[in-house]
Amino acid sequence: MYQLSQFDEDQIISMKEDFKQKGIVNIHNLIKGDQAEMLSKFLDDMKDSEWDVSICPYQPGVYTFQGANEDFVQKGIESATAAMNRELSYVFYRRDVHYDGCPCPLCRFASFLCSKEVTNFISEIIGSQISTSISIFASCYKEKCFLTTHTDTGRGKIAFVFNLTQGWKDEYGGCFELLESNWSTSKVIVKPEINNLTIFNVEGDGVPHRVLPVTGKAKRLAIAGWFI
Repeated sequence: MYQLSQFDEDQIISMKEDFKQKGIVNIHNLIKGDQAEMLSKFLDDMKDSEWDVSICPYQPGVYTFQGANEDFVQKGIESATAAMNRELSYVFYRRDVHYDGCPCPLCRFASFLCSKEVTNFISEIIGSQISTSISIFASCYKEKCFLTTHTDTGRGKIAFVFNLTQGWKDEYGGCFELLESNWSTSKVIVKPEINNLTIFNVEGDGVPHRVLPVTGKAKRLAIAGWFI
């Protein structure tokens, strides 16, 4: 179902150089044709009941909630927002992959990402072999959703975000931001753009990054995870 786009030698060299210099690279038009648009529509059409919501801090020891109603989520947003300047805080909707062999577009894309074709392609760009993913999930950031600065320490070699948002406007916020090691200086900002795969190095102590608050009535759709 999903096919990796063909990249010429100059494109590969440019990607390698970006990753070597910055520890991050954006791979535009990762998959062929209208496959990304179809996957985006699948996520956009999902019912609210099909999404879990991740909120921190909210309830002690619980970070992802199923079947949350609007009032519950609103109180969670207030709790997380109040803490966003002093500790790791977040609010976003997520959908984990279902099961091996599931035929839905999300699960088939997760399998595609773990294929030899894709892992070998990414390994060539980063100059180090990856084998598989330790986690893959879909995310949906709606108005007031955000993820404060963190490092992904201990998550593997490479973190990735495959954007599936169409027609995103600057005034919506919701950009991915990679920071310098001082945790305050912006290094790279990535605007949500459909069929764009962002990969970045999180080995060792990780690297500080965040998702800026969504301020518009739009959905920031993506599939994210980590490679080892």
